[in-house]
Amino acid sequence: MDDLRILLDEAASTPARRSAVDLDLAVRTGERMIRRRRLGWIMGAAAGVVLGVAAVAVSGLPNGLPQPAISRGTTPPETPVFFQPDEKQASFGWLPAEPAERVVQTHRDWHRQWITNGSWQVELRMVPSGKDIELNGNDELFSVAPEQIDRTKLERADVALGREASWNTARRGPRGAALRWKYTPTAWVEVAVGNADSPEEMARHIATTLQIGPQKVKLPIRMTQTPSAPEGFDLTESRDKWLATLWYQDSVRVLVSSVKQSMTIGSGDPQTTVDGKEASRTESTLIVLEPSGAEVFVYRPGRDTIEMYRWLRIER
Repeated sequence: MDDLRILLDEAASTPARRSAVDLDLAVRTGERMIRRRRLGWIMGAAAGVVLGVAAVAVSGLPNGLPQPAISRGTTPPETPVFFQPDEKQASFGWLPAEPAERVVQTHRDWHRQWITNGSWQVELRMVPSGKDIELNGNDELFSVAPEQIDRTKLERADVALGREASWNTARRGPRGAALRWKYTPTAWVEVAVGNADSPEEMARHIATTLQIGPQKVKLPIRMTQTPSAPEGFDLTESRDKWLATLWYQDSVRVLVSSVKQSMTIGSGDPQTTVDGKEASRTESTLIVLEPSGAEVFVYRPGRDTIEMYRWLRIER
């Protein structure tokens, strides 16, 4: 089943009578379920399942790859106290193959990227100054206070990354590994790999060629006005499909899928039109089907969702 369809159905099927907090939780939980299913990090009993697809996993990592210091060819950035909501914080250098799917997420106190070619997976997690990265692989709420980290699960890594580096043993498995280090004196980054024949070697090569530094992201959607202060964005790209979300304060957001998902907000929802387009609307939510086939989901509790929809521009 199409992951984009699952995600949008999770978002749209939440009954409108639920509170803003409950709806936000339902949507974010749906997103996390999808991403965890994609990741399939290899630990414990799950290892036997993943070993069954070893034939399509990464193998034969190149020998003798250079081991450059952090942010090859660039100066390490100043320590950020929070991330800008329209930027990604790093770019991959070496990868074993061209990815088939990418996820980029930036919020004020965390940044995440996830890529796969259909077999191996790579995940990047970053936090700004004063925060640390939880150890178990949470894909969203991983920015935590340093005192929450169980340092006994960290092993010193002999990797040329310029600063303190450790293997995160909480994510270690027969085909998975996670390497973390300080990209500035007070900020952490972690690279984790899954479904790889030589996971620690693969993580090492990816980490040592990672380009760290903020870079503006060209999203397929934008707003001509903002309903409140921006909080961040999510972007998933898979072959000829994409899914983009802009997040604002108070859980306000607009989500656009490049393909029709046949969403419904709930049974008995009123069907209507907006600017001549097929739509479905409740007090806090609006779904609009674009002539291009794209589908728009707006969540704005207590305010005019049609107004917010009209601020949207789809540019891809």
